[in-house]
Amino acid sequence: MYNKQAQASSKGVLSQKALLEDVRQLVRLLEESHPDPYINAGGKIAFHRQVYEILRKIPENGMTREVFLKLLRPLVAALQDGHTTIGGGESKEESRKLWIRWDVVEEQLFVSGVYRNEDIPILGQKLIALEGVPLKELMRRAEQIKGFDNVYHKLAGLADLLTRSAALETLLERKIPGNRVCIEFSKEGVKNQAALIPLESASSGNIQEPSTQIALPELNAA
Repeated sequence: MYNKQAQASSKGVLSQKALLEDVRQLVRLLEESHPDPYINAGGKIAFHRQVYEILRKIPENGMTREVFLKLLRPLVAALQDGHTTIGGGESKEESRKLWIRWDVVEEQLFVSGVYRNEDIPILGQKLIALEGVPLKELMRRAEQIKGFDNVYHKLAGLADLLTRSAALETLLERKIPGNRVCIEFSKEGVKNQAALIPLESASSGNIQEPSTQIALPELNAA
C-alpha cells in the first residue's frame, strides 16, 4: 500500500508528507473500488471525518510503519467487509504461536485442540478471557484491526488472531514478554478455570482433540 516516496529513515520513521499522500491514496482506492465504502462507516460525512482525524494525527516528524498501520486499520475495518483489509507485509509464519486451537460454536470460541497432555482437561471449554481481557472486548478490538461480514466471521477471524504472537500483542495492546499466556475457560457444570498456555515456537507434538461419537471414514489418498 505504501507509495514509493514513503521511504523510511535510518530510524524506520516515514515522513509526514509521504504518510499524508498514502492516506489520500488509500481513500481514493476505497472510494473507487468498493461498491459502497460509506454504508457501514456511518455515511459519507462520517467516513471523511474519520479520514480527517487520521490526517490530523500524523505528526510533523512522521511515524513508523507499525504506528501508521495501527492508525489506518480502524478506517478500513469500519467498512465491515471481510474482503477489504490492510496489512503491512506481516507473515503468518511467526516464531511464536499459541499452543491451542479454537473452533466457533454458536457465538463462542471453544478449545478444539491442544498439544500437551496437561491441557486435555480444557478441551471443549469455551473462552472467557485472555490475559484478563474478556471475549467481548477481544471481539471489539478485532473489529478495529480488520473488517468482518458477520459475528461468525468475526469469531473465526479472532480465532486466527489469537494463535499468533504479533496479532495477540495487537489485541492486548501490549507486548507479551514471557512465553506463557493466561487464559480463562468455562464449561457447563464445571467451575471456571485458568490455564497457562505456551506461546512458543510451533509445537512438534500431535494435536489432541475432543473425543467424538461420530464415526468418520479413514483418510486415504483420495
